[in-house]
Amino acid sequence: MNNEIYMDFIEERLYVLKHRIILRSELNILNLNLRAEDFYRELFNAIYGYNLINANVLEQNASSIDLIDNKNKVIIQVTCTVSKTKIEKTLSKAILKEKYADYTLYFIFIGHGAKKLKGKKYTNPYQVSFDSKNNIFDIDYILKKINSLNIDNMKLVYDVVVKYLKLENVTQVRLNSLLPKVIKSILCTYVNEDLPEKINDVKAFEISEKIKYNNLEECCDVIDRWAPYEHSMAKIYNEFDSNGKLKSLSLLMKFNRKYKELKNEDNDPDEIFFEIIRSLKEEMINNMELWQSEITEEELETCIEIIVVDAFIRCKIFEKPGGAK
Repeated sequence: MNNEIYMDFIEERLYVLKHRIILRSELNILNLNLRAEDFYRELFNAIYGYNLINANVLEQNASSIDLIDNKNKVIIQVTCTVSKTKIEKTLSKAILKEKYADYTLYFIFIGHGAKKLKGKKYTNPYQVSFDSKNNIFDIDYILKKINSLNIDNMKLVYDVVVKYLKLENVTQVRLNSLLPKVIKSILCTYVNEDLPEKINDVKAFEISEKIKYNNLEECCDVIDRWAPYEHSMAKIYNEFDSNGKLKSLSLLMKFNRKYKELKNEDNDPDEIFFEIIRSLKEEMINNMELWQSEITEEELETCIEIIVVDAFIRCKIFEKPGGAK
């Protein structure tokens, strides 16, 4: 059904945007944050029928307010800083009393952990209209709301997401189709052996710290681009592992062994990263099952980059910051 197609695309793109903003913010690259404000402006207009505009249109560098709807008396802050302090700092801004006393304040949190902020009590010196149960949004909450829309309204949301977040080069649909095929082809070449009980995950906000800790420079762009696909990779691995055999760990431990081998040879960190990609591509380049899917060399390399970046996120390659286990 169309709504399932729309939701799959919307979900994927929102998670990609979320993780990319988190990673870039940790690296102090903030240009994407500003573009995200425009995206969420149109997204919430489509979902809720608001008439939001960017607050900077009315006032340059508007303090504590990113989006405003004067008709519906709504003000919104879009931020990846998820904390009680962030909320209370905003609530304490005098501008809320001076200009927006009769407006309702909302927060869109792009980072992790927004759920823990919902329903808490906050210092609200100017008694701004703010309900912590219902006025705090994160990606999961937004996706649930989108999923409840009728097909016509969901199409409006889909069009906004396509406008702002459409993949360039390899299309989203094509990539979603190819990734499981590439992973399946790789998994078929490995046997489960000496596997831990579970896959270790690393939170997305730790990625930039791990990049710095391992002295990685040249591969940062690759990690930045594909780190958001952690969500898609988890879904694909779960499907492969649904029969009770953790086949995905065979692949992840293969990366781990390759990494240790290259590290023992005292290779440059960036060279190690790209050599893992190159060696896996070399193994798969003549895979007949893949070529029957009419995969191009560029598409194969893209899929392999995503798979290797995911192994980096799960700490199967390179060291955790501080040498943590």
